[in-house]
Amino acid sequence: MEKNLKTKSDEIELNENQLLKLRNITIDKEKKQVTLTSRILTLPRNEFEILCFLASQPEKIITRDEIYQHVWGNEVVGLRNVDMHIRKLREKLGKNHIETITKLGYKFME
Repeated sequence: MEKNLKTKSDEIELNENQLLKLRNITIDKEKKQVTLTSRILTLPRNEFEILCFLASQPEKIITRDEIYQHVWGNEVVGLRNVDMHIRKLREKLGKNHIETITKLGYKFME
């Protein structure tokens, strides 16, 4: 049974197997695997969690604090840790997937 999330581009699909497809990125939450075009990317757990969190809410601005709480919860690591992981994700995915919204946070671009 598939559940489609409609967007203006109709390019996002989430099914019961936890497979998220956005443009040229496929995120398999069950296997903890990300594919960019046809290349499998190796992401550390925190980068994977951040990517899933942003990609599951495309075009929505998500604050640094919301990302921090989602990934680290009560663990103390510092908010700038989020920025470092976003930078590493951009290096792996390309710069056109995650946009910085000055003084607000980040959003995943469709």
